[in-house]
Amino acid sequence: MAREICFCGWVGELEDREPVYAGDGGWGLGCPMCGHVDRLEGWSEAARAWTLAEAARRREGVHLCRGMISEGRSHVWSRRSDYQ
Repeated sequence: MAREICFCGWVGELEDREPVYAGDGGWGLGCPMCGHVDRLEGWSEAARAWTLAEAARRREGVHLCRGMISEGRSHVWSRRSDYQ
């Protein structure tokens, strides 16, 4: 896991950024504070795919937990679609 520092000053693991469609069929990772998108262009395809998948998995967990807590269902696991 790589640590990242954004232009805005946010510091965290690269995988804690949000996967964002960057146009032309490509994806990047957006800063959770300012939205700056890193396209990971210098990375191998395998490393980019793994990092984007891990970031998506982490975001899924965050959305799931937030939805369960706001509905008072923190003890019940369900699909994300139940909370959208």
